[in-house]
Amino acid sequence: MRASFKSIRFGIMVGIGGGVTGAEDIRLGDVVVSQPQATHGGVVQYDSGKETPSGFQRTGSLDSPPRILLSAVTKVRANELRGRSTLSRHLSSLDCNTRFSREKAGPEILFHADYDHIRGHTCDSCDPSRRSNREPRGRKEDVAVHYGTIASGNKVMRRS
Repeated sequence: MRASFKSIRFGIMVGIGGGVTGAEDIRLGDVVVSQPQATHGGVVQYDSGKETPSGFQRTGSLDSPPRILLSAVTKVRANELRGRSTLSRHLSSLDCNTRFSREKAGPEILFHADYDHIRGHTCDSCDPSRRSNREPRGRKEDVAVHYGTIASGNKVMRRS
């Protein structure tokens, strides 16, 4: 991209939260922002590495974002903590356009992590008793922003 478009200063990686783990309450439509921590620059390439006798050794990670972007993230987080976030105002400006409405995405249906799905393009044939039910968020908390290390990969990871 930078070879063709000389004025590009930053690239933003966008993806799906296909393997979110932990206790965070991450929902469909939430935003996750990479944040450098310890030895990681914010994004870890989980499937880049080599196979060793003791198992897979990960070797891939991305550099930290430029300082100007890290400063911007710090400012956004500070405004959020002080109750001065403008995210809700920007999101509400999209409400009038039905193409961007949360309802257009359909219901968020989750299954237990150890469930083997039935092959197909949808989960219509999957066992509804294996769904993981959780209470919906209140209207005020439609979208949340999460910060931390993001794992990225080129292949689908499956729990065995």
